[in-house]
Amino acid sequence: MSAKDLEMSKSQAIVAFLYNLAIGLGAVIWLTRIGPNVSFGAPLGMAPIAAVCLLGAAMGSVHGLASISAHAGKRNLEASWFTFYLARPITGAGMSLITMLVLKGSIGGFEVNDEKALLAWAALAGLYSQPALDKLKEVFATFLRTKANDDSNPKPPGTAGPVAMVFPATPSSGPAVISNVGAAPGTTPGPAPAGSATFQALALKPVAAKPEQDDQG
Repeated sequence: MSAKDLEMSKSQAIVAFLYNLAIGLGAVIWLTRIGPNVSFGAPLGMAPIAAVCLLGAAMGSVHGLASISAHAGKRNLEASWFTFYLARPITGAGMSLITMLVLKGSIGGFEVNDEKALLAWAALAGLYSQPALDKLKEVFATFLRTKANDDSNPKPPGTAGPVAMVFPATPSSGPAVISNVGAAPGTTPGPAPAGSATFQALALKPVAAKPEQDDQG
């Protein structure tokens, strides 16, 4: 299958573009009508929820329009992304609502009470839905972590013990072996291989530097 067969047809591209444009403009018009009635105080009414969803849908449409224009200009607008552009305003509205509820509910240590800040976060979540989803995934993975999950990945034993280093012996010095080689916990040090020198990992002691000799005697 050639690359041309994977390209989105002109009719599909026009439908996706007009679809996102219509939803974006419609969301902005409805936002201007319910804007004065938005209040994020407790209890949370339907007006702020509708405003956040409309804002997310508008921002999702903006992202969809920008993506369609960019890929159409590069001639790599694939037909498999048609459903993505149809769902883009919906995912933007959903991510904006979830982000607002998380910030308003102080979940994961985040707490935002300012109305303008909540609307700004909702707009960003609608515009960048995938990064917002990844961040929410991190928050809930940390919030819902259990002891069973921590015990499911135990650390391998003996990782914190001393490390034995083996160096090949030089021909002039011959094989050298130092006894009492440190080993990792739960293991027994074996004999040093022939023709090698084994050194134990010991604490280093400072050694006084020798005075430099005068070249002139």
